[in-house]
Formats: sequence, C-alpha cells, structure tokens
Amino acid sequence: MIRNRINKMVDQNKDEYVSFLRELIQADTTDGSEDNGQKVLRRRLEKLPCIIDLFSPEPEKLKKYSEFNEGHFYENRHNLIAIFKGEEDINGLLLNGHMDTVFINDPDAWLSDPLKNDIRDGKLYGLGACDMKAGLVGMALALEILSKLGFKFRQNVILESVIDEEAGGGNGTLAAIGKGYCAPAAIVGEPTSLQPMCAHVGSVAFRLIYKGVAVHSNIKWEGVNAFEKALPFIQGFYKMGDCWQRAMKHPLFRGPICSINIIRCGTGAVSVPDECVLEGNFTYLPRYMTAIDDFMEVLELASVDEWLQKNPPKLEWLHHVKPYESNVSNIFLKSLTTTMKNFSGDTIELKGFATGADARLLANIGNMATVILGPGNIINAHRANEFVIVEEFLQSIILYANIIADYMGSD
Repeated sequence: MIRNRINKMVDQNKDEYVSFLRELIQADTTDGSEDNGQKVLRRRLEKLPCIIDLFSPEPEKLKKYSEFNEGHFYENRHNLIAIFKGEEDINGLLLNGHMDTVFINDPDAWLSDPLKNDIRDGKLYGLGACDMKAGLVGMALALEILSKLGFKFRQNVILESVIDEEAGGGNGTLAAIGKGYCAPAAIVGEPTSLQPMCAHVGSVAFRLIYKGVAVHSNIKWEGVNAFEKALPFIQGFYKMGDCWQRAMKHPLFRGPICSINIIRCGTGAVSVPDECVLEGNFTYLPRYMTAIDDFMEVLELASVDEWLQKNPPKLEWLHHVKPYESNVSNIFLKSLTTTMKNFSGDTIELKGFATGADARLLANIGNMATVILGPGNIINAHRANEFVIVEEFLQSIILYANIIADYMGSD
C-alpha cells in the first residue's frame, strides 16, 4: 500500500528531511529577501519531474483586485511555482506556502541564533520554523516522496512558494492567481498543530491620530487634551466589541476581538498632550460583513464635540484581511477529513483559524475549496524562540502525502 511506502520513506530519510528544513531556516527570507530561500527550495525541486515557474508580482496587473496592497516593490523577489503534471492536464490541487518571515523580534530574548537554528528537547528553534517553513517544506517533501515512489497524479498538483505574505500580505499569492494558478482545491500550510481549518477571521488594523493644544496642565482650560478627545472613541470601540461578542456567532470561532495596542501620547506629567495616536485592530467573523461600517459609526458618534468637528481625527487603515469560509460538504474537504481519520483513528473536526492568511485569496478570488493545515502552533509564531516540534514536522510530510495520494490518485 502507498501508505506503508510513504511511512517507510519518511522513516528512512527523516534526518535528511530535518536537515533540509534547517537549511531553509538558515536562509534569511525576511521581507524583501525571499529569494535566498527560493534558491534553496528550487535546487531541491529541480531534481523532481516538475515544471518550475519563477516570476515577480507586477503591481500594475494586480490593481484590479480589491485585496491588492499598494506600496510594495518586487525587484529580486520571486514566487516559485512547481507543477507536477497529472494524467489529465488540468489543475486538481494547489499547495500554498509563503517563503517570507517576519523580522527578528526581541533578538536578546532568543536562546539560540534565530537563523542558525537549534534542536532542543525535540523542538527545532529558528526564525520561520513554525511560520511557515515547516509547512512549506512538508508539502514539498510530500510531493518529492510521491514522485520517487512513481505515484501517478490524476490531475496536476501545484506547489507554490510565495513572497510578501507577512508584510502587508497577499500580493505574492494574488500574483499567482493572476497567472492562472488555481485549482478546485487548496491547502495552505500555515501552523495549525495539524488540525484542519476551513475558515479564518477578517482582521483589520488601524491608526487614529487626534490633535490637541499643548499647555501647562495646571491651566488645562487654555489647551485641548488630545487624549481626552480620544477617550469617547476608546470607550465606544470596546462597547462595540462587547456587542459583537453577543451578536457574532459562528460554530468555528470563539468570537471577534477588539484591541487597542498602542497609545502614544504626552511629553510630561504636567503637560497637556497635543497629540494622541491610537493603533489597534479588530477581527470579525465570516458572514458578518458590516464590521467596517460599525467601526465608522462608532468613530462618527465619538467625534461630535465642537473641537473634533473642526479637527477630526485622522484615520489610517494599516491592513484589512477579509475572512473566508469553505463549505464543509465540499468533496475535497470530505476527502481530506476521511484521510485524516484513517491516519489518526480519531474523528476529525474542522475548525476556524484565529488569524488571517492567504487562504482568503485562494477561496474568495480563486474560488478554491481551501483548508489551512500545517505543523506548528500559531501561538509560537512572530515571537522569540519560535519553534516547531520535529516529530510533528515529520508527521506533516506523511499526512500531506496521504492527503494528496487519496485525493489525486487515479481511479
């Protein structure tokens, strides 16, 4: 059986597979440097029976999409696509991962070099280990194993390693969709602790800048306290969050969040601040598409006093990642959960991903039934001492290979 052969190959080559993941982690692929990793992955893929396509996003061609993020540049930054041809020359399954990582957070808190990486207590530590080089490598190795075993794909299987997911998000995957890299079904290898997820929240980040008039606070009536002008919005924002918690219900999610995360204000204890900057974010659930309107209503109601009517706060949208949801009854989702049940022996429950991902683009724009599934826990992403459990990474290779074999096998 193909399952036994997959297991055997992973067992025989597990040390080499971990070494390859470590090699990719050692390549600095922070925003703008993704080609360092694409070269590593390409060398591996070139040994397999696949067609490779390298291309950079072209902003002018992407402006037609509402999800396009402006202000990004793509010189020496390439998407890497590998097409494994099937017996029918039509696209059947797409595997998506992003090569870019966040920049190193709090370098002094790392117990080992984030790029050289380290294995301790069965955990591989390194920048991007969890988010999401383990998932990307797991998918690539799954295809490598199936190819070496002589597996015949019923239809084309596409592996894409995209750029520009973290810093603004999406233009790499958007460019791939624009070039026609779509399929009826897709897997995104974001870290889910190998739990399948078929939806994610919408996520919005914003900045509000309030202006006031500085003065000695003992005569504050001569000035305007910018922080106090921001208070009605802060109160209304959190009240909106409480209402959303009661109103927004979805079986896959705990609920939305509203969070103000940065307040920059003031120069001294006895000085009225002339500026207050708020930065925060909120999430909203699939099926609830009035979140932006709700936010704007709160802002409008909190800006009714005479000063704010003449000096309204400046609103900047930092990002807007829309939600997505794939139908649990889709044939691919049923195939995937059946494979996973056979793999683990447990009942498989589809869940919702608590943050945004390129999955929304595959589902909403590419019309693909999309599952998020990968090794690592999202809690460990974007923080010092990021890690993935080595055994979970190896299990992901086996799981991906079985999912592909079951769904893309010839009848």
